Amino acid sequence: MAVTKITSSVFVTRASAVGGREAAANGHWVPNTDVYTTDSGLVVKVELAPAGYDLSQAKAAYLNGFLRIDVPVAPPQTKTTKVPIADGK
Repeated sequence: MAVTKITSSVFVTRASAVGGREAAANGHWVPNTDVYTTDSGLVVKVELAPAGYDLSQAKAAYLNGFLRIDVPVAPPQTKTTKVPIADGK
């Protein structure tokens, strides 16, 4: 399989190093990306590691030359632990 790398970009700013949803909401976060071709087509890889997003619900669409990937915010998770309490006998 032949691989031809087209582009790779890594952008790190103070906001993106701290990361998270706040940095993305303020437009300061730009993920690491790789774009390359293989024998079977074009590959676009984007790092989507910040917590708080539901990657299992990600959707992609291609329209008018643009690939759009939508990743919804994950519902807040509360962790609970049940601790048995003895009746004191």
